[in-house]
Amino acid sequence: MAFDREGKENVKLMRSRTMEISDKEKLDGVEEEQQLRLSLQALSRRELVVEKSEALGMVIGVAVPVRDRALQEAGGMIFLRREERLTYESTGMDEEERIFLTSIAQLLSCSFLCPTKTVHRLLLRKATRAVGGGGGLQELCEAAVGAARRFSWEHKTARAYVAFLIDDKLRLIAGDPPPGIELDPRSSSSSTSIGCGGLERFPELDVAAALRAVRTGIQVKEEGEIIFPLVDARKRNFGLLCLSGISKQGQEHNEAMMQALTDVLSSAILEVDFRRKFFIATESALSDVLEANESLNALTLSFPNFSGQHYLAKLVVRKGGGGGEGEEGYLQQLHEGQAISSRDTLLLRQYPVTSSAGAVAFLGVDVRSHDNSLTHAFMPSVKEVLLEFSSQLSWVAEEIRKEGLFPSRLQSLSLDDDSELLAMGSLSYSIAEQMWLRTHVPVARYLHANQQVQLHVQRSFLDNIRKLDAQLPSSVTRLVQGVMYMLGHKQSEVSEWSTCRKLVSPHLVKEMMIMDVRLRVKKHKFLLAAQAVETLDHPQVAMESGPAATSLFQWLLVMQEVREQAIKGRIDALKHAYNLHNKGAPPNKLIEEEIQ
Repeated sequence: MAFDREGKENVKLMRSRTMEISDKEKLDGVEEEQQLRLSLQALSRRELVVEKSEALGMVIGVAVPVRDRALQEAGGMIFLRREERLTYESTGMDEEERIFLTSIAQLLSCSFLCPTKTVHRLLLRKATRAVGGGGGLQELCEAAVGAARRFSWEHKTARAYVAFLIDDKLRLIAGDPPPGIELDPRSSSSSTSIGCGGLERFPELDVAAALRAVRTGIQVKEEGEIIFPLVDARKRNFGLLCLSGISKQGQEHNEAMMQALTDVLSSAILEVDFRRKFFIATESALSDVLEANESLNALTLSFPNFSGQHYLAKLVVRKGGGGGEGEEGYLQQLHEGQAISSRDTLLLRQYPVTSSAGAVAFLGVDVRSHDNSLTHAFMPSVKEVLLEFSSQLSWVAEEIRKEGLFPSRLQSLSLDDDSELLAMGSLSYSIAEQMWLRTHVPVARYLHANQQVQLHVQRSFLDNIRKLDAQLPSSVTRLVQGVMYMLGHKQSEVSEWSTCRKLVSPHLVKEMMIMDVRLRVKKHKFLLAAQAVETLDHPQVAMESGPAATSLFQWLLVMQEVREQAIKGRIDALKHAYNLHNKGAPPNKLIEEEIQ
């Protein structure tokens, strides 16, 4: 098998890049020249070429070019030769042999010689090893730049770079700056996201052709360079990949390669960004679930790659509760980014987190917690907890997928109705994105509680509450009062049951479902609601009042927990955003505003 990467008729190059699989120890000079001659003919014709013996009337040599299907470039050669001797099998080459050899060549081209497929594997491997931490985005772009140089026609002299459009300015993320462009020597430290802090420290580019490509979404082809825009799932342009130092000779090859590269790079960037956002949204929730369920000893979050392995993103272990001897110590040794092996899967029970694209992440619980947990009438088992939690995270994953690279709703998180669009890369944008992501799980829990209310609170239950002569259990009246406080009714209207009963409308369930748990709310109504139901518990409510009242009680408890989680998420968002922009700690005034 001979490889000619340059695609040129260079006999010396062919000789230097030959891998032989033969019964003979070494070809003699004449045979080698015949092989090279036949191989070069097949390369130039881009089709199977045979050599026949005039004396014997039989095929003695076959050269099959191995081509990249996408680029139609002959990059290698399969060469077969047999001895010129008379045998009873002295026949020509039949159709089955021809098909067989051509099929081998096609298989080899798909596996080894196709630049587009190689680039796809390379970047996909980088993207699926990302676990939400910093640096993944820049590493991916550097890999893309290296692939553009390596697979270009002029691989020794070609230059490439990746840039993102941030706040209407191009920022060089990776690669070689354009010729004649002097960059600000500021540090281009690794960033974890596009547009959300960090990238404003990267060098700014002022290249008219590059700006035109990314603003219009149209490929720019100029002398010696080609520029391809990077596009998100909503066909919005967010950056570019440029290849320069090229010639007209390899124009067709370079354009096909760059198109394939920008397509897979765009997809890989979206995957890395999704994992970053999903990790931010769920990091705190893992600890909350572990603390709220004493039966749980350890929880993991991992992301899958294309070959079926999982990479650990987060591990939370209860102190002194990691399982049996050796198991706890082993779990403690796991670290972020580590591939979870078959041994790990024996220690973990895994639950998939799915979106429309399939399984995007996995929750894992230690085997001892999972298999030894006891089921109580009013306390869910570990399996039930994980099924519910994975369902909530699946909703979070789908929301992040829908929002795309640049969510259009981030400006609403400034908490002002007349807020303007936030500048990408600004501190305000970072705060808004962090707050939005860190309140995803509280919203998912709120929606799940709403579903239970819809399922169990029927119209007949509400009609009975409004009756003057209805004999209601005390737990029902207190639960209804708690719900009214949560909906914002005044204490004077709710404290007396005779007036509170009149507030119960046939559309109560709909009113409970239109609250925005992301926004800051006055804690006074939460305190009043908590006081109304502080002496109630699940067994009492379930036995006295049935499933409708139980779902109202669970809704009130979830609302209290969701409020605390949302406050914690917004405070964590402030701290993270200020740290990302090297601003130190956020002002105490901002923290106090979130707590009030």
